[in-house]
Amino acid sequence: PETLVFEDSNETLSYRQADQRVRKLVTCLKQQGFEKSNTVSLLSDITPGESYIGALLLVFALQRMGIKFLILNQRLKEEHLRKQFELADARLLFVNEANSSSLTDLPHSQLTQLLASAQNCVMDPSDEINLTDIATILFTSGS
Repeated sequence: PETLVFEDSNETLSYRQADQRVRKLVTCLKQQGFEKSNTVSLLSDITPGESYIGALLLVFALQRMGIKFLILNQRLKEEHLRKQFELADARLLFVNEANSSSLTDLPHSQLTQLLASAQNCVMDPSDEINLTDIATILFTSGS
């Protein structure tokens, strides 16, 4: 539990710390009305950098809840991003500061705001993982 699982220039997290943060995110998302039937999308850089750990924690929280998620490729044109968002029937687009200026007409939320609000959420001891839930939608260049 104390072994490091995430490390970047800003922070390091052990498995225990990551699990606690994910469980707080789950509680926060539930309090905001998210549920298993939802699909959300993420337009964020999931490579080492400023939003790396936060984006990964969100992905794990969504998986834990059984919420389907779509990771949008930042290199795609705006019309392709919109089409994928619509095809996935996504409820919300999570963005970070670097890409918050595009797609602002879609329902969206700042990833950093969600992560900050989750720090004040109390972990739900009853959250469970169902390994049969679909959790990811992935469009490839051939989609």
